[in-house]
Amino acid sequence: LFSPVTVDDTLTVAHMMMMLLVDALIYLLVALYVEQVAPGEFGIPKKWNFMFTKQFWMSGTSYAGRTNPSEREYLRKNSSCNAEEEPTDKHAGIKILGLSKIYKGSKMAVNDLTLNLYEDQISILLGHNGAGKTTTMSMLTGMFSPTAGTAFVNNHDIRTDIEGVRRSLGLCPQHNVLFNELTVAEHIRFFSRLKGVANGDVPAEIDKYVNLLELTDKANAQSRTLSGGMKRKLAVGMALCG
Repeated sequence: LFSPVTVDDTLTVAHMMMMLLVDALIYLLVALYVEQVAPGEFGIPKKWNFMFTKQFWMSGTSYAGRTNPSEREYLRKNSSCNAEEEPTDKHAGIKILGLSKIYKGSKMAVNDLTLNLYEDQISILLGHNGAGKTTTMSMLTGMFSPTAGTAFVNNHDIRTDIEGVRRSLGLCPQHNVLFNELTVAEHIRFFSRLKGVANGDVPAEIDKYVNLLELTDKANAQSRTLSGGMKRKLAVGMALCG
């Protein structure tokens, strides 16, 4: 391994293996960088120098209780618009400020949406087909980047801190996204771990949602054996866990 093939050559197999490892590391770093600045159709691109910003290295910084500068500026410009009076005794978990999305071909999907969604309340987006409901949810979860405006989820900006947004948000899509071979408990375990729940806390998380969703008898059943209603319950549990 460390001996040259011929007496006239100093190159060894170990040298080649080391070069391959270095190449693999370089390609991995390049791939991770390109994925962040050019995610393609789905995802929010970051600035080319994002790794040199303070926010990148301190992504866990909490802004709870403070108004983001972007939010203050938007509220200042739109303070005179007609709107329902906001409750003063509840925390707005999601703040949408002038959110807009224009697809290719100048198709306006969402036009200057401003809305606060409060904790301990159930809020519903109603609209006809093509009104922009799915596009709004896609922007809130980082699937699509907004053309204008922004939104804050637990004071995490969807434009600059989508990782923080995803740690604070659960999405139950219209169609079930289940793994046929995994059990109900394994689904909740998998998504709890994805959302950062400590391994030691996962069993309690599983028990909580299995009982809450009345799936106790099906905890160890594969998802493909569940009825349609039970699959929807499991999808809700996957969105809420963590």
